[in-house]
Amino acid sequence: MSTPQGGGEQGPYGQDPREPGPQAGNRTPLVALGVVVIAVCVVVLFALSGDNGSTSPRLSADDCTTAEAEPVSCDAAEAEYRVIEAREDVPETAAQAACAEVPGVVASYWQGGGDGPDTAYCLGPV
Repeated sequence: MSTPQGGGEQGPYGQDPREPGPQAGNRTPLVALGVVVIAVCVVVLFALSGDNGSTSPRLSADDCTTAEAEPVSCDAAEAEYRVIEAREDVPETAAQAACAEVPGVVASYWQGGGDGPDTAYCLGPV
């Protein structure tokens, strides 16, 4: 049997078994891309989960909030709403309907998960 030029052995398909085939190569960029994609997905899911680990204080009737539902003094220039009523054990999808029957409501805000019950806040003007 003759040996190909270069003295190497041939594999079963005419390829030198010591040379990398087409499937071999540098996979580092592909692995790095996979790690980045997974990390971004985890961050997005965490942000959309409704409970982002926030320990923001729960609101009570007569508390005032900003437009972003952050508690503020009712005298503050940022105060947009006053909590008319807080209704506990209300799923997020039912928050608006739960507040629709409360007189004076102009908006609703839902807070759930974390350290307390799922709560619909029925908001009125300051």
